[in-house]
Amino acid sequence: IGGQPLKFASATSLIANTGYGIAGFKQKDHGLKVMSGGYLMGNVMQAMSTKGKGVSFDALVSAAADMIHADPAVAHMDKAALSERIDNVVNALYAERDVLHSKKAMTAGIASRLERYTPDNQVSEPSLTGFLAEEAAILSSSPFLSSHALGLASRSEQMTSFQRS
Repeated sequence: IGGQPLKFASATSLIANTGYGIAGFKQKDHGLKVMSGGYLMGNVMQAMSTKGKGVSFDALVSAAADMIHADPAVAHMDKAALSERIDNVVNALYAERDVLHSKKAMTAGIASRLERYTPDNQVSEPSLTGFLAEEAAILSSSPFLSSHALGLASRSEQMTSFQRS
């Protein structure tokens, strides 16, 4: 089946519907023949109208962001140069026959994935100073934790480490 599960499902459906048609001819059952013909026609129409040849949006923009991030020069680029690099990649992707996504969506997707590579070193909550920057960013953005709860947790940790000493 590999990377083409829809193709496998379509082939299975084609075999099953052909089998219904053969059974209808053998049993002289007009209903079964008509049902088989209708299903086969539906499969053909769906295959003709579906544009499932291209890469998924997420896979495309993630791979493009990985490729851009792999270039060591990107770490020293300003926002304008990085935006120009993203635009160049998006234009090259858009020129490909199998890419059906809009330029605007691809640009936004690549930019958002590149932002994931830049660590957030800003810890605004004083009670989060004992955490790694990535952990502090996740904890401070959590809708389940208030600053009061974070303060209690850090004081509890400080008391525990004080008692161990």
